[in-house]
Amino acid sequence: MAIKRGRAEYHQAALILENHLSGREFVTGERFSAADIVIAYDLFWANTMNLLEEFPVLRAYLDKMRQRPAFPSFLLTESVRQGKLR
Repeated sequence: MAIKRGRAEYHQAALILENHLSGREFVTGERFSAADIVIAYDLFWANTMNLLEEFPVLRAYLDKMRQRPAFPSFLLTESVRQGKLR
């Protein structure tokens, strides 16, 4: 029950962010900021849990963040994507 409620709450927040990012390159507008780092990290983990399936803008944003040279390479490993931290 708690997981179902948590997914529903995340869906509501993701919808707000999806609408906010529509037509924007970054969270705060036209410049990359610390907000983008925080949001990209959250979206990365949400994506591993299949929570972004209904949010094409968020998936595109995450893909763009993954292309940044400073995106942590350890997050791109297969084991981390599968939720295995070792």
